[in-house]
Amino acid sequence: MSEDDAITPPPPPLPDLFVARTPEQARLLLDDTCQELLARVIRAGASATEAAQAAQITVKQAHHRLTRLVAAGLVQVVGSRPRSGRPVKVYRAVARTYRTPFELTDAATLEDLMGQIFGPFLDSFNERLVRLLVHDDRHDLLLTTDDRGRPTMNLNPQAMPREQRETYGALASFSRPQLDADTRRELERRLRELNDWVTDQDARQRGGPGTLPCLLGLFFTPERAGR
Repeated sequence: MSEDDAITPPPPPLPDLFVARTPEQARLLLDDTCQELLARVIRAGASATEAAQAAQITVKQAHHRLTRLVAAGLVQVVGSRPRSGRPVKVYRAVARTYRTPFELTDAATLEDLMGQIFGPFLDSFNERLVRLLVHDDRHDLLLTTDDRGRPTMNLNPQAMPREQRETYGALASFSRPQLDADTRRELERRLRELNDWVTDQDARQRGGPGTLPCLLGLFFTPERAGR
């Protein structure tokens, strides 16, 4: 029987909340990869191999981060599974939800904290989008208007045939529409609905044949103060 085929009895219910108490705990909780590992071991006990598959990293990388998470008191070893040679450790979260007090982070302001959270994601998005766009280095900025007369700016890949420009397998769209209160509420509702749909698809398909890790961001806020 393989490590991943072994049957582990249902774990006891997790406590509802764990509040970080140290800067090291805060750093780990803000780490994207640690968040993926925590999500896996919140759901159920998992081996390093299972956690690595969920986080789309190598088993060695998962072992390293899980060791740090255990040392920081954010994850616990709850048992082991037999196999030929050394038994396999089973890791489990210490709570269903983790809260990080602002004062434990490295951020000086809330704006700095938002930059720490979203900055690496946006950098990764830009990097991967550029890889999809670059058929050569000749990309101009194209300023035009949409069908309602609003200004739009896009990268215009000169060397790419027009029929291929809509099939990158990626989408980036930023705009400044003027919306009344009812429309803003409806937009927020639809974005939440779309996010729920994507989350459901991820739960159904994660790790399945033909799947690829993707980057998805849904951003919406009034540009000026007020609702």
